Amino acid sequence: MTEVTIPKNRMAQKGEPFTITKIPQLVHVQEFLDDAEIKILFDSVKDVEKTEGRITVNDKNDGYRDVGIQVVGHDKDGVADVVMKIRKTIEHANNRFWNFSIKGIMEDIQLLTYKKNQQYKLHSDILWDYLNSEHPNRKLTFILQLSDEKSYEGGKVVLHNDEMGEMTIDRKKGSLVFFPAFIPHKVYPIK
Repeated sequence: MTEVTIPKNRMAQKGEPFTITKIPQLVHVQEFLDDAEIKILFDSVKDVEKTEGRITVNDKNDGYRDVGIQVVGHDKDGVADVVMKIRKTIEHANNRFWNFSIKGIMEDIQLLTYKKNQQYKLHSDILWDYLNSEHPNRKLTFILQLSDEKSYEGGKVVLHNDEMGEMTIDRKKGSLVFFPAFIPHKVYPIK
């Protein structure tokens, strides 16, 4: 059974795969993707060159965002179905809890690969300079765990909330977590 954790004080409606959490602003779907769907995503990037993670296009990488990035291509077998599954789940939860205007805009999915000592320091995914402008801006961030949490050490993903401090995100393979893009989050170094 798929479980989704939703912001506190929100009740799941009958038929929704949502459950309640004490973490505000966070939706968590356990067992969202199965091994076959995860394989589809990995297969879609096996011929895609990995680029070095950066904060902006012209910055020097000082270890702030130290990660390999591959863009998931939609032209591979089965990828469109997996992407649509992600999109529909995010849209459903957004309509239910946040009502951000997200119709028609979804960036290409980035597959991030962390090696030993790589990390992504505390950041938010919203472009503050683009707020209240005609430029598109991220409204929601999603993290989809594609690796078995027992296959590596470190790499803890945490959200920062002023009221609750750091909140660790579940790392079970196949789980999906999404939250408003303005919430600061980070990935601790892989050991």
